[in-house]
Amino acid sequence: MPIVIVDDALEDLVFAQRVLLGSRILNPVKPLSKGKECIDLFIANARDAEPQRYIVLLDMGLPDENGLDVIRHLRTSLAGLGIVMLTASSGADKQVRAVSDGADAFLAKPIDGEILAATLHSLARRLSA
Repeated sequence: MPIVIVDDALEDLVFAQRVLLGSRILNPVKPLSKGKECIDLFIANARDAEPQRYIVLLDMGLPDENGLDVIRHLRTSLAGLGIVMLTASSGADKQVRAVSDGADAFLAKPIDGEILAATLHSLARRLSA
């Protein structure tokens, strides 16, 4: 299952890619830095005859859109998409809002690579069932 990483911080993109590739997790990793790029990618995917399932690793603080807005848009448009919010914004109110808006998991930065990998493996297993 492919993973799309949406984060404007290069060091976080590199870390997430290293964790995913090092654990031989899932499939190709596509890095994006803006919420609109993510939304556009999945709108195009939804038009396919057989849309592919993805997991999105999404930062809350993007330069063009709030990650919560991206979650709401993706959940409105698509089914079968896994969303993991990975962000430095760790307040309980933001966690509750992200999960209520459709995130499958909320992980606060900095995150241990093993916890990230385990969360993604679990979500991929659930989405593949």
